[in-house]
Amino acid sequence: MKKFFALLFMLALSLTVLAGCGGKSAGSGATDNPPAASQSDNQSATPAAGDTAARVGAEGWPASTIYKVPEWKGITKYFGGGGSLDDYVGKDYMMNVVATEDSFNQYQADLKAAGYTITADTGSASHPDEYNADLGPVSITINPSQFDGANGYQVDINLAPIGKWPDTELPGFITPVKDKTLVYDPTYHPPGDSDLQDGQAYVADKDGYNFCFTVSGITQDEAVAYMKDAAAKLTNGQYGDGGVYDDSLGYIKGTYNVSGQTYKVAAEFSQRDDLTYYFTFGWSTGSVAD
Repeated sequence: MKKFFALLFMLALSLTVLAGCGGKSAGSGATDNPPAASQSDNQSATPAAGDTAARVGAEGWPASTIYKVPEWKGITKYFGGGGSLDDYVGKDYMMNVVATEDSFNQYQADLKAAGYTITADTGSASHPDEYNADLGPVSITINPSQFDGANGYQVDINLAPIGKWPDTELPGFITPVKDKTLVYDPTYHPPGDSDLQDGQAYVADKDGYNFCFTVSGITQDEAVAYMKDAAAKLTNGQYGDGGVYDDSLGYIKGTYNVSGQTYKVAAEFSQRDDLTYYFTFGWSTGSVAD
């Protein structure tokens, strides 16, 4: 009898161990909380057929404290989305959404109201209806498509890096534009720097100094006021409309004394979009744009 109960005890113990092992295996895949999907997982390309449910969530429109990206409020379903655009400085952010055409049209109006420039490409074979919205460091591309059997759109948001004003000592007529966003780091070329063929516009030759920067969130009137303020710091400083380059909206010229040395100064500015402007300054003991 004792032997019989011992056998029953061993059998029960074996079943308990096996149940425990089986429970652990099932729990790791079914009952435990799965790891949260990374943002890159949520921003993967167009969902594969039959895989939409795994990518649909309540992520919502991505937030940001750096970029000015209006929320598309008519979206009814997200494939991706959520998180913070601030984590994508200098990168691309992509999501697919379901929304009505009326909602899309309203979003275009909201983008325009926020200062974005909207362009449409309706003649491309690969993207017959591609819409682009640009404002300073943000470029948004929207392509109509079908997701989960409904009218949808692929939304790509390209986010340029926010620039940092350099520690380089600059002459007093060049100052940061207050309370505005610097797009990319400024470009600075001292005398002797031969790299002046990088696609930027410069106003001094290689024997002088060139300093260029792009500012977002600024109106044309504010850009003109900034240039006139710089001209006022020059000796015989002048401001005028136009400039050497065809797209220049205004220019300044004059001279400036640095450590007992007189430099000729020239500067111009041009428009990148409704609220983004490019400024280029040059100063040299030789020649500058006239």
